[in-house]
Amino acid sequence: MDDELSVRMALRAELEDAAMTVIEARNATEALRELEANMNIEAVLSDIRMPGGFDGVALARLVERRWPFVRILLTSGEHAVSGRDLPSGTRYIAKPYESRQVGATIRGMVRGYA
Repeated sequence: MDDELSVRMALRAELEDAAMTVIEARNATEALRELEANMNIEAVLSDIRMPGGFDGVALARLVERRWPFVRILLTSGEHAVSGRDLPSGTRYIAKPYESRQVGATIRGMVRGYA
């Protein structure tokens, strides 16, 4: 999710309104724990810059290897990335973004049309 509370709350509301369950993790280590504990997770949204041992791109690479069925959406307000920098199938949205845009992208990824 996003590191700014108001953005995170709006995005959470957008996803929950679309009948999605949202699980928040403060860093990549927590995200991995949640993925290991919850086989129902269909998508991961992560900032590229995050606290902890590795960044969002490294998290995306690990998720792609261990859980290839999980869709990944990365975002950043500081790093511009191209498709060549990302694991296969990973999407990227630059900040600032609207929660509706992110919600629609995740819904499309999960439903197979984005």
